[in-house]
Amino acid sequence: MTPPAGIQAAPPAGPQTGQRAGAQTGQATGTQPTPPLLSERERQYLILIAEGNSVSRTARALHIDQTEFEVIEAGILEKLQASNRFQAVAKAIILGILHN
Repeated sequence: MTPPAGIQAAPPAGPQTGQRAGAQTGQATGTQPTPPLLSERERQYLILIAEGNSVSRTARALHIDQTEFEVIEAGILEKLQASNRFQAVAKAIILGILHN
């Protein structure tokens, strides 16, 4: 799935991008916090929400039902320690998971 114009997913963090192995486990690797690892589906969700898509449009674009949408959203909110989907998008941008 190609990200919509304006918002792009950052490359996955981890040893394959030159980070130390400790970054994968959440161990301290320096002064910058390590962004949580998100699945490709979770990144797609964030991109669609960041572009202003509704819940139903996002679910259709991801070819999922409401229940699966809620499961994906709950996982993202937990990983990003966000209260709602909009805060999750903002945190993803701040952490470098999404680029604006």
